[in-house]
Amino acid sequence: PLSDLLVICDDLSLPLGKLRVRSKGSAGGQKGLNHILQVFGTQEIPRLRIGIDPAPPQWETADYVLGRFRNDEKPVIGQAIQEAANAVRTWCEHDLNYCMNHVN
Repeated sequence: PLSDLLVICDDLSLPLGKLRVRSKGSAGGQKGLNHILQVFGTQEIPRLRIGIDPAPPQWETADYVLGRFRNDEKPVIGQAIQEAANAVRTWCEHDLNYCMNHVN
């Protein structure tokens, strides 16, 4: 069942390093997530989003998303990856609602 799936993706609408767990919803402009939702034909797929900040005005969104983190961002994103791993562990050991309450 799709409830056994947890999609992990970046999110331009969240501050750098902020995590958000959701049980369902739109892709919010995230192309990879949009593809997954289209393939499965539903928006009811759990996801863990990791904030990367909005693209600066002078940047093309694709270049920003596919680019490297600045040196000052690396510790923040490193911590977010650790927290995301803990969130996945929490989801595996408990359930999605518990994980959402713990992470969000």
